[in-house]
Amino acid sequence: MKKTNAIYIIGLIALIGAMMMVTPVVAQEEQWNATLGGTSGDQGKSVQQTSDGGYIIAGNTWSYGTGTEDVWLVKTDSNGIEQWNKTFDGLGTHTDRGESVLQASDGGYVIAGYTYGPGTSYDVLLIKTDSNGNEQWNKTFHGPVYLGDDKGYSVNQTSDGGYIITGSSWNAPFNAVWLIKTDSNGNEQWNTRFTGPAGYDGESRSVRQTSDGGYIIAGRTRDSIFLVGFFDNVWLIKTDSNGNEEWNKVFVVTETVVKADGGESVQQTSDGGYIIAGYTVV
Repeated sequence: MKKTNAIYIIGLIALIGAMMMVTPVVAQEEQWNATLGGTSGDQGKSVQQTSDGGYIIAGNTWSYGTGTEDVWLVKTDSNGIEQWNKTFDGLGTHTDRGESVLQASDGGYVIAGYTYGPGTSYDVLLIKTDSNGNEQWNKTFHGPVYLGDDKGYSVNQTSDGGYIITGSSWNAPFNAVWLIKTDSNGNEQWNTRFTGPAGYDGESRSVRQTSDGGYIIAGRTRDSIFLVGFFDNVWLIKTDSNGNEEWNKVFVVTETVVKADGGESVQQTSDGGYIIAGYTVV
């Protein structure tokens, strides 16, 4: 019997993790929680507050839509009560996932993720909806390797009204970080791939436009230790406005033989620096 999952959201706790790192721990009181989903497996991958004070959630669902795994978009009010939900079938195959969502400047929503495309491989998927979650357009992006998997994990709107997407692209024999810039209609303007400094795997999970018009990307890169194996480190990449690399930094968080470090989210700070959140094995 398949295990049932559901989206679970809790009001006003988004910043607790960051607060605990820089200030004494203070007990936080839960205001509300809401469980959203059907009778099968449903997952929430990304949430943002909307202009009306509610929330928009993107993920994937088995409960609704085609009955296979579809992209799922859920809108709630300020108390987490569902107002509507929509499903999207991507390329009409059995695996479609939403990984990142934002409210666009026109009040609609943009979702980035991936779909199982022709040739039995994954393509980056970008979906634009109106303010009621009705699809306006969708775009797919595939890298240079025909049977290679390409996935989108983060999307943000850019200052020119377009979108910047990051994720991973198959760059045989390893993955590369992939950065894609589109116009406001999702048409590709350029794309850039970045191979890890050691020549091994790279994957990005977060992208933001910086104050100078460029982009900052956080993720992971893989390194090798002779006779031991491959290990992941946090990777930060800075580009100019055209996606050309200006610099990159690797951060080794865990100084142990067994290590797996990665960046999951990045933001520019008020002093012009960057703050990264991610994971490490201790």
